[in-house]
Amino acid sequence: MESESLGLSLIYYILNKHFVILRRDFSTDRGLKFYVFTEKKDIHKKFRDLYKDLAMEGFIPVLSRENHELIIKVYRKKKKKKKRTKLSLLLFFVTLLTTFYAGFFVSQRNSEVLSKLGVNVNPWMDGLLYMVSIMSVIGLHELGHTLACKAHNIKASLPMFIPGPPWFGTFGALISLEDPPVEKDQLFDLGISGPIVSFILSAVITYFGSTLSYLIPKETAQALMQQGKLSILMEPYLFDLIFNLALPIPPGKIAIIHPVALAGWIGMLITALNLLPIPPLDGGHIKHAVFGEKYKTLFTALSLILSFFISILMLLLLIFLLFQPYLGCLNNLSKPSNKRKAVSFLVPVMLILCFVPLTPI
Repeated sequence: MESESLGLSLIYYILNKHFVILRRDFSTDRGLKFYVFTEKKDIHKKFRDLYKDLAMEGFIPVLSRENHELIIKVYRKKKKKKKRTKLSLLLFFVTLLTTFYAGFFVSQRNSEVLSKLGVNVNPWMDGLLYMVSIMSVIGLHELGHTLACKAHNIKASLPMFIPGPPWFGTFGALISLEDPPVEKDQLFDLGISGPIVSFILSAVITYFGSTLSYLIPKETAQALMQQGKLSILMEPYLFDLIFNLALPIPPGKIAIIHPVALAGWIGMLITALNLLPIPPLDGGHIKHAVFGEKYKTLFTALSLILSFFISILMLLLLIFLLFQPYLGCLNNLSKPSNKRKAVSFLVPVMLILCFVPLTPI
Protein backbone atom coordinates (compact mmCIF):
# COMPACT_ATOMS: atom_id res chain seq x y z
CA MET A 1 0.00 0.00 0.00
CA GLU A 2 2.86 2.34 0.84
CA SER A 3 4.59 1.61 -2.49
CA GLU A 4 1.34 2.39 -4.36
CA SER A 5 1.06 5.70 -2.52
CA LEU A 6 4.67 6.54 -3.39
CA GLY A 7 4.01 5.63 -7.03
CA LEU A 8 0.95 7.86 -7.17
CA SER A 9 2.83 10.73 -5.56
CA LEU A 10 5.65 10.31 -8.07
CA ILE A 11 3.20 10.36 -11.00
CA TYR A 12 1.56 13.52 -9.64
CA TYR A 13 4.96 15.15 -9.22
CA ILE A 14 6.20 14.30 -12.73
CA LEU A 15 2.90 15.13 -14.43
CA ASN A 16 2.69 18.46 -12.64
CA LYS A 17 6.16 19.39 -13.96
CA HIS A 18 4.86 19.41 -17.52
CA PHE A 19 1.10 19.97 -17.35
CA VAL A 20 -1.38 21.68 -15.04
CA ILE A 21 -3.47 18.96 -13.39
CA LEU A 22 -7.11 20.03 -13.28
CA ARG A 23 -8.56 16.90 -11.70
CA ARG A 24 -8.29 13.16 -11.55
CA ASP A 25 -11.01 10.84 -12.80
CA PHE A 26 -11.63 7.99 -10.34
CA SER A 27 -14.22 6.24 -12.53
CA THR A 28 -11.68 3.98 -14.27
CA ASP A 29 -9.75 1.12 -12.73
CA ARG A 30 -7.38 0.80 -15.69
CA GLY A 31 -4.48 3.15 -15.10
CA LEU A 32 -4.75 6.67 -13.75
CA LYS A 33 -6.77 9.24 -15.67
CA PHE A 34 -6.06 12.95 -15.37
CA TYR A 35 -7.65 16.03 -16.91
CA VAL A 36 -4.85 18.46 -17.66
CA PHE A 37 -4.15 21.82 -19.27
CA THR A 38 -1.29 23.45 -21.17
CA GLU A 39 -0.86 25.93 -23.96
CA LYS A 40 -1.75 24.36 -27.32
CA LYS A 41 1.60 25.20 -28.90
CA ASP A 42 3.48 23.37 -26.12
CA ILE A 43 1.47 20.14 -26.05
CA HIS A 44 3.68 17.89 -28.15
CA LYS A 45 7.03 18.97 -26.72
CA LYS A 46 5.75 18.74 -23.15
CA PHE A 47 4.29 15.31 -23.78
CA ARG A 48 7.62 14.05 -25.17
CA ASP A 49 9.35 15.31 -22.04
CA LEU A 50 6.66 13.76 -19.85
CA TYR A 51 7.07 10.43 -21.61
CA LYS A 52 10.83 10.42 -21.01
CA ASP A 53 10.43 11.22 -17.30
CA LEU A 54 7.66 8.68 -16.68
CA ALA A 55 9.31 5.93 -18.74
CA MET A 56 12.42 6.21 -16.54
CA GLU A 57 10.21 5.42 -13.54
CA GLY A 58 8.41 2.52 -15.24
CA PHE A 59 5.23 4.29 -16.39
CA ILE A 60 3.64 5.05 -19.78
CA PRO A 61 1.43 8.11 -20.49
CA VAL A 62 -1.25 8.25 -23.21
CA LEU A 63 -2.52 11.63 -24.42
CA SER A 64 -5.96 12.13 -25.96
CA ARG A 65 -8.86 14.58 -26.02
CA GLU A 66 -12.40 14.07 -24.74
CA ASN A 67 -15.07 16.74 -25.19
CA HIS A 68 -12.41 19.39 -25.88
CA GLU A 69 -10.52 18.48 -22.67
CA LEU A 70 -6.99 17.09 -22.55
CA ILE A 71 -6.75 13.64 -21.01
CA ILE A 72 -3.59 11.88 -19.88
CA LYS A 73 -3.84 8.26 -18.79
CA VAL A 74 -0.87 6.75 -17.01
CA TYR A 75 -0.19 3.02 -17.00
CA ARG A 76 2.54 0.94 -15.48
CA LYS A 77 4.96 -0.37 -18.09
CA LYS A 78 4.72 -4.05 -18.79
CA LYS A 79 7.61 -6.14 -17.61
CA LYS A 80 10.17 -6.67 -20.33
CA LYS A 81 9.99 -10.09 -21.89
CA LYS A 82 13.09 -12.20 -21.82
CA LYS A 83 15.06 -12.04 -25.03
CA ARG A 84 14.43 -15.17 -27.04
CA THR A 85 17.57 -15.04 -29.14
CA LYS A 86 18.01 -18.82 -29.23
CA LEU A 87 14.40 -19.35 -30.29
CA SER A 88 14.73 -16.67 -32.99
CA LEU A 89 17.86 -18.33 -34.38
CA LEU A 90 16.29 -21.79 -34.21
CA LEU A 91 13.19 -20.63 -36.11
CA PHE A 92 15.39 -18.87 -38.66
CA PHE A 93 17.33 -22.05 -39.46
CA VAL A 94 14.19 -24.19 -39.47
CA THR A 95 12.59 -21.74 -41.91
CA LEU A 96 15.69 -21.92 -44.10
CA LEU A 97 15.10 -25.67 -44.30
CA THR A 98 11.36 -25.45 -44.94
CA THR A 99 11.77 -22.80 -47.65
CA PHE A 100 14.56 -24.78 -49.30
CA TYR A 101 12.31 -27.84 -49.34
CA ALA A 102 9.42 -25.75 -50.71
CA GLY A 103 11.55 -24.63 -53.65
CA PHE A 104 12.80 -28.19 -54.14
CA PHE A 105 9.20 -29.48 -53.98
CA VAL A 106 7.93 -27.00 -56.61
CA SER A 107 10.92 -27.65 -58.87
CA GLN A 108 10.41 -31.40 -58.68
CA ARG A 109 6.78 -30.99 -59.70
CA ASN A 110 7.90 -28.82 -62.61
CA SER A 111 10.53 -31.39 -63.63
CA GLU A 112 7.86 -34.11 -63.94
CA VAL A 113 6.32 -32.02 -66.70
CA LEU A 114 9.38 -30.42 -68.28
CA SER A 115 11.50 -33.58 -68.46
CA LYS A 116 8.98 -35.01 -70.96
CA LEU A 117 9.60 -31.92 -73.11
CA GLY A 118 13.37 -32.38 -72.97
CA VAL A 119 13.99 -29.61 -70.40
CA ASN A 120 16.44 -30.40 -67.61
CA VAL A 121 15.62 -28.99 -64.16
CA ASN A 122 17.89 -28.95 -61.09
CA PRO A 123 15.62 -29.09 -58.00
CA TRP A 124 18.57 -28.63 -55.62
CA MET A 125 19.64 -25.37 -57.24
CA ASP A 126 16.02 -24.22 -57.59
CA GLY A 127 15.41 -24.96 -53.92
CA LEU A 128 18.43 -22.89 -52.94
CA LEU A 129 17.38 -19.97 -55.19
CA TYR A 130 13.85 -20.05 -53.83
CA MET A 131 15.10 -20.12 -50.24
CA VAL A 132 17.37 -17.10 -50.80
CA SER A 133 14.62 -15.22 -52.64
CA ILE A 134 11.75 -15.68 -50.20
CA MET A 135 13.94 -15.26 -47.11
CA SER A 136 15.30 -12.04 -48.61
CA VAL A 137 11.80 -10.65 -49.12
CA ILE A 138 10.67 -11.53 -45.60
CA GLY A 139 13.96 -10.76 -43.87
CA LEU A 140 14.42 -7.35 -45.52
CA HIS A 141 10.76 -6.52 -44.86
CA GLU A 142 11.45 -7.02 -41.16
CA LEU A 143 14.78 -5.21 -41.46
CA GLY A 144 12.86 -2.19 -42.76
CA HIS A 145 10.79 -2.22 -39.57
CA THR A 146 13.92 -2.68 -37.45
CA LEU A 147 15.69 0.28 -39.06
CA ALA A 148 12.60 2.45 -38.54
CA CYS A 149 12.62 1.43 -34.86
CA LYS A 150 16.30 2.33 -34.52
CA ALA A 151 15.73 5.68 -36.23
CA HIS A 152 13.15 6.54 -33.55
CA ASN A 153 14.98 4.89 -30.61
CA ILE A 154 12.27 2.24 -30.21
CA LYS A 155 13.47 -1.10 -28.91
CA ALA A 156 12.32 -4.12 -30.88
CA SER A 157 12.87 -7.87 -30.73
CA LEU A 158 14.73 -9.98 -33.24
CA PRO A 159 12.47 -11.20 -36.06
CA MET A 160 10.67 -14.47 -35.46
CA PHE A 161 10.49 -16.46 -38.70
CA ILE A 162 7.55 -18.83 -38.96
CA PRO A 163 8.08 -22.11 -40.86
CA GLY A 164 5.34 -23.18 -43.25
CA PRO A 165 4.15 -26.16 -45.30
CA PRO A 166 5.98 -27.59 -48.36
CA TRP A 167 4.15 -25.61 -51.05
CA PHE A 168 5.56 -22.24 -49.90
CA GLY A 169 7.73 -22.96 -46.83
CA THR A 170 6.93 -20.05 -44.50
CA PHE A 171 4.16 -17.95 -42.99
CA GLY A 172 6.45 -14.91 -42.84
CA ALA A 173 8.02 -13.31 -39.78
CA LEU A 174 7.23 -10.78 -37.10
CA ILE A 175 8.92 -8.51 -34.60
CA SER A 176 7.52 -7.22 -31.32
CA LEU A 177 8.06 -3.74 -29.91
CA GLU A 178 9.38 -3.28 -26.39
CA ASP A 179 8.47 0.43 -26.46
CA PRO A 180 5.35 1.93 -28.07
CA PRO A 181 5.72 4.69 -30.69
CA VAL A 182 5.17 8.08 -29.09
CA GLU A 183 3.87 10.09 -32.04
CA LYS A 184 2.09 9.40 -35.33
CA ASP A 185 5.19 10.14 -37.42
CA GLN A 186 6.89 7.22 -35.68
CA LEU A 187 3.84 4.97 -36.07
CA PHE A 188 3.64 5.79 -39.78
CA ASP A 189 7.33 5.03 -40.33
CA LEU A 190 7.00 1.71 -38.52
CA GLY A 191 4.05 0.77 -40.72
CA ILE A 192 5.36 1.85 -44.14
CA SER A 193 9.00 0.74 -43.81
CA GLY A 194 8.39 -3.00 -44.25
CA PRO A 195 5.87 -3.02 -47.14
CA ILE A 196 7.89 -0.59 -49.28
CA VAL A 197 10.93 -2.87 -49.02
CA SER A 198 8.99 -6.07 -49.78
CA PHE A 199 7.10 -4.35 -52.63
CA ILE A 200 10.31 -3.33 -54.42
CA LEU A 201 12.17 -6.57 -53.72
CA SER A 202 9.21 -8.74 -54.79
CA ALA A 203 9.12 -6.87 -58.11
CA VAL A 204 12.86 -7.43 -58.67
CA ILE A 205 12.68 -11.11 -57.75
CA THR A 206 9.63 -11.61 -59.97
CA TYR A 207 11.53 -10.17 -62.94
CA PHE A 208 14.52 -12.43 -62.30
CA GLY A 209 12.30 -15.48 -61.72
CA SER A 210 10.31 -14.77 -64.89
CA THR A 211 13.46 -15.00 -67.02
CA LEU A 212 14.05 -18.47 -65.53
CA SER A 213 10.51 -19.69 -66.22
CA TYR A 214 9.44 -22.00 -69.04
CA LEU A 215 6.97 -21.84 -71.94
CA ILE A 216 5.13 -24.96 -73.04
CA PRO A 217 2.42 -25.57 -75.66
CA LYS A 218 -1.08 -24.63 -74.49
CA GLU A 219 -2.51 -28.02 -75.51
CA THR A 220 0.12 -29.80 -73.39
CA ALA A 221 -0.66 -27.56 -70.41
CA GLN A 222 -4.41 -28.18 -70.70
CA ALA A 223 -3.86 -31.94 -70.79
CA LEU A 224 -1.62 -31.75 -67.72
CA MET A 225 -4.18 -29.65 -65.86
CA GLN A 226 -6.83 -32.28 -66.54
CA GLN A 227 -4.46 -34.86 -65.05
CA GLY A 228 -3.93 -32.65 -61.96
CA LYS A 229 -0.22 -32.13 -62.69
CA LEU A 230 -0.56 -28.39 -63.32
CA SER A 231 -2.69 -25.71 -61.70
CA ILE A 232 -3.54 -22.12 -62.55
CA LEU A 233 -1.92 -19.44 -60.40
CA MET A 234 -3.96 -16.27 -59.87
CA GLU A 235 -1.72 -13.29 -60.56
CA PRO A 236 -1.50 -9.84 -58.97
CA TYR A 237 -1.48 -6.97 -61.48
CA LEU A 238 2.16 -6.21 -60.71
CA PHE A 239 3.22 -9.83 -61.17
CA ASP A 240 1.44 -10.09 -64.52
CA LEU A 241 2.96 -6.82 -65.75
CA ILE A 242 6.53 -7.75 -64.78
CA PHE A 243 6.26 -11.36 -65.98
CA ASN A 244 5.07 -10.36 -69.44
CA LEU A 245 7.79 -7.72 -69.61
CA ALA A 246 10.52 -10.23 -68.73
CA LEU A 247 9.10 -13.21 -70.64
CA PRO A 248 6.47 -12.28 -73.26
CA ILE A 249 4.07 -15.19 -73.75
CA PRO A 250 3.25 -15.79 -77.43
CA PRO A 251 -0.15 -17.15 -78.53
CA GLY A 252 -0.51 -20.87 -78.03
CA LYS A 253 1.93 -20.99 -75.10
CA ILE A 254 1.54 -21.29 -71.30
CA ALA A 255 4.18 -20.36 -68.75
CA ILE A 256 5.34 -22.67 -65.98
CA ILE A 257 6.77 -20.33 -63.39
CA HIS A 258 10.16 -20.92 -61.81
CA PRO A 259 10.33 -21.21 -57.99
CA VAL A 260 12.08 -17.81 -57.87
CA ALA A 261 9.10 -16.22 -59.64
CA LEU A 262 6.88 -17.98 -57.11
CA ALA A 263 8.91 -16.30 -54.35
CA GLY A 264 8.13 -12.93 -55.96
CA TRP A 265 4.44 -13.87 -56.12
CA ILE A 266 4.44 -14.80 -52.42
CA GLY A 267 6.28 -11.58 -51.60
CA MET A 268 3.51 -9.60 -53.30
CA LEU A 269 0.85 -11.56 -51.41
CA ILE A 270 2.65 -10.85 -48.11
CA THR A 271 2.87 -7.15 -49.02
CA ALA A 272 -0.85 -6.99 -49.82
CA LEU A 273 -1.82 -8.78 -46.59
CA ASN A 274 0.32 -6.43 -44.53
CA LEU A 275 -1.21 -3.37 -46.18
CA LEU A 276 -4.79 -4.22 -45.20
CA PRO A 277 -5.90 -1.20 -43.09
CA ILE A 278 -6.61 -3.01 -39.87
CA PRO A 279 -4.41 -3.03 -36.72
CA PRO A 280 -1.94 -4.44 -35.89
CA LEU A 281 -1.03 -5.04 -39.54
CA ASP A 282 1.27 -2.49 -41.17
CA GLY A 283 -1.65 -0.99 -43.06
CA GLY A 284 -3.46 -0.57 -39.74
CA HIS A 285 -0.52 1.41 -38.35
CA ILE A 286 -0.51 3.64 -41.44
CA LYS A 287 -4.29 4.12 -41.31
CA HIS A 288 -4.17 5.03 -37.60
CA ALA A 289 -1.30 7.46 -38.16
CA VAL A 290 -3.08 9.28 -41.00
CA PHE A 291 -6.75 9.05 -40.00
CA GLY A 292 -6.78 8.14 -36.30
CA GLU A 293 -10.19 6.71 -35.38
CA LYS A 294 -11.90 8.31 -38.41
CA TYR A 295 -13.46 5.95 -40.96
CA LYS A 296 -12.68 2.98 -38.70
CA THR A 297 -15.83 1.11 -39.69
CA LEU A 298 -15.19 1.71 -43.40
CA PHE A 299 -11.57 0.51 -43.26
CA THR A 300 -12.52 -2.51 -41.15
CA ALA A 301 -15.26 -3.53 -43.59
CA LEU A 302 -12.88 -3.08 -46.54
CA SER A 303 -10.22 -5.23 -44.85
CA LEU A 304 -12.68 -8.01 -44.08
CA ILE A 305 -14.07 -8.04 -47.64
CA LEU A 306 -10.61 -8.15 -49.20
CA SER A 307 -9.42 -10.82 -46.77
CA PHE A 308 -12.41 -12.99 -47.70
CA PHE A 309 -11.27 -13.00 -51.34
CA ILE A 310 -7.73 -13.92 -50.25
CA SER A 311 -8.77 -16.83 -48.02
CA ILE A 312 -11.25 -17.78 -45.34
CA LEU A 313 -8.36 -18.33 -42.90
CA MET A 314 -7.21 -14.73 -43.44
CA LEU A 315 -10.74 -13.51 -42.79
CA LEU A 316 -10.89 -15.45 -39.52
CA LEU A 317 -7.48 -14.07 -38.50
CA LEU A 318 -8.64 -10.49 -39.07
CA ILE A 319 -11.82 -11.09 -37.08
CA PHE A 320 -9.63 -12.36 -34.24
CA LEU A 321 -7.42 -9.26 -34.46
CA LEU A 322 -10.48 -7.01 -34.18
CA PHE A 323 -10.95 -8.14 -30.60
CA GLN A 324 -7.34 -7.52 -29.58
CA PRO A 325 -6.39 -4.27 -27.78
CA TYR A 326 -4.53 -1.78 -29.96
CA LEU A 327 -2.68 1.23 -28.56
CA GLY A 328 -1.45 2.84 -31.78
CA CYS A 329 0.75 5.63 -30.45
CA LEU A 330 0.91 7.44 -27.11
CA ASN A 331 0.21 10.95 -28.38
CA ASN A 332 -3.12 10.69 -30.15
CA LEU A 333 -3.18 14.46 -30.75
CA SER A 334 -0.05 14.36 -32.89
CA LYS A 335 -0.33 14.44 -36.68
CA PRO A 336 1.87 12.95 -39.40
CA SER A 337 4.01 15.32 -41.43
CA ASN A 338 2.87 16.47 -44.85
CA LYS A 339 5.59 14.33 -46.46
CA ARG A 340 4.22 11.25 -44.76
CA LYS A 341 0.68 12.13 -45.81
CA ALA A 342 1.93 12.35 -49.40
CA VAL A 343 3.68 8.97 -49.11
CA SER A 344 0.46 7.43 -47.75
CA PHE A 345 -1.09 7.73 -51.23
CA LEU A 346 1.31 4.95 -52.29
CA VAL A 347 -0.39 2.51 -49.91
CA PRO A 348 -3.61 1.89 -51.90
CA VAL A 349 -1.53 1.76 -55.10
CA MET A 350 0.75 -0.95 -53.68
CA LEU A 351 -2.25 -2.84 -52.26
CA ILE A 352 -4.08 -2.85 -55.61
CA LEU A 353 -0.97 -3.88 -57.55
CA CYS A 354 -0.12 -6.73 -55.14
CA PHE A 355 -3.61 -7.95 -54.27
CA VAL A 356 -4.45 -11.43 -55.50
CA PRO A 357 -7.83 -13.14 -54.90
CA LEU A 358 -7.24 -16.79 -54.05
CA THR A 359 -10.92 -17.44 -53.35
CA PRO A 360 -12.81 -17.56 -56.69
CA ILE A 361 -14.82 -14.39 -57.31
